[in-house]
Amino acid sequence: MNSVKEIHAVMTSSRYKFEMIFVDDAGTDNTRELIFQIAKEYTNVRYLLHEKNVGRGGSFADGAKIAKGKYIGFLDIDLEVSVKYLPGILNKLEEGNDVAIINRNYKISWTPSFLLRHLSSVLYKKLVSAAFCTPALDTESGFKFFTRESLLFLLDKTLSQKWFFDTEVVVLALKYNYKVVQVDGIFNKNPGKSSTVRLIPDSISQVSELINFKRRIKNYIG
Repeated sequence: MNSVKEIHAVMTSSRYKFEMIFVDDAGTDNTRELIFQIAKEYTNVRYLLHEKNVGRGGSFADGAKIAKGKYIGFLDIDLEVSVKYLPGILNKLEEGNDVAIINRNYKISWTPSFLLRHLSSVLYKKLVSAAFCTPALDTESGFKFFTRESLLFLLDKTLSQKWFFDTEVVVLALKYNYKVVQVDGIFNKNPGKSSTVRLIPDSISQVSELINFKRRIKNYIG
């Protein structure tokens, strides 16, 4: 709830009209109850409730398709990257860019787990860049916004409904010559947050998805 209040406060003080859309992806915790509370408190909130889990990409796509705004996007609700960057991201879209991404700059923690995750993130950027001959962007950033027109086109081309969605939608944006811009933002790891990421199996899965995407992208890019 505190994150939602912070998002609402930042956007209310900006010059943008906005709505907040929440998607419960068949969670087993109290997410639905929290969404109902938020919807009672704020008039510009809508929500979707999945009866079956579809994954990160699928959840965002479903929410995006009911969005009414000129700009559509998402940011991780834990706000490890502050919502204070959002008005600047929207400004980048107003300047003529089609996609705007926060490039996460990590506050360094000298723990083995942090260093391993940071190294894997750097290597993944390089791998994606080499595989698709694209700039080394932070494709996995949980803070992305799009113009409505570009997003609806890209969603029609994007097949992944899970974690690889982030990589696929950004690479497709670049390949279709959309203007993609990055804005640097500080990433503050929440020490109380338990990550659902399993580094080794999830890394293997990402690389496998990347290989499959590399094979099929030729079919509709040329």
